[in-house]
Amino acid sequence: MNSEGKETVSMSQNEKKRIVQAFSRHINSGQVKYLKAGHLDVLETQRRSVRFIDPVSGRVMIDCFTSAGCFNVGRGNPVIKKAMEEALETLDMGTSTLISVHKVALAERLASIAPADLNKVLFAAGGGDASIAPSSLPAGPRDAPISFPR
Repeated sequence: MNSEGKETVSMSQNEKKRIVQAFSRHINSGQVKYLKAGHLDVLETQRRSVRFIDPVSGRVMIDCFTSAGCFNVGRGNPVIKKAMEEALETLDMGTSTLISVHKVALAERLASIAPADLNKVLFAAGGGDASIAPSSLPAGPRDAPISFPR
């Protein structure tokens, strides 16, 4: 890190431009425009916990993105990484539809901390499934509206 609080530059402006153009072409051009308008068209590299470094400017950024649940512990959190590595080595991830000792243990723990009438768990493969599942589950007679207890 230099006296201006910047890291050593590790990528040329042309390489960054190529990456941003590819992102725009193949992923989301609107997002690129949005990020450029807010001066957030930086590349995430050399991540250290909640910090990352733009490889062209060398500017150190603090990631304050909090709207996704997986980021609220910081990216690359060594405690989380260690726990996940241990879990991957020792637990069978299995299939979502089959019975598993680990799924039962997690379901029991979740049920024990939830309100008494919330004692069922639905495991979802990802955020999309988790978001749409509650509105798709029957909650009583077919014509009754779905309601969630407070």
